[in-house]
Amino acid sequence: MHLGDEQLRILEICQRLGYPVKNVERSFRRTYGMSPKRYLSLQRLTVLRQRLRSKAVLRSRLTDLYFDCGLTHSGRTAGEYRALFGELPSETTARSG
Repeated sequence: MHLGDEQLRILEICQRLGYPVKNVERSFRRTYGMSPKRYLSLQRLTVLRQRLRSKAVLRSRLTDLYFDCGLTHSGRTAGEYRALFGELPSETTARSG
């Protein structure tokens, strides 16, 4: 799964596979306990955390990293990140430095 340049779009995936979106969402919820959109969001946040913990990206701006991971809303991303990992992205970066 490539999360940056080629963001996965649920609608596009369904169209390519020839499956109705509602059927895919229902099956996904049954299998994973969450919507495909939520699953992708969690994946993107996890990739962001891995990158923030890497010393190689300490020179990057947070917003650049967000976009590289397919996360387009800075405020929402920071809030979701904190809810998932218990700290803000900037705090992860500070601890990694």
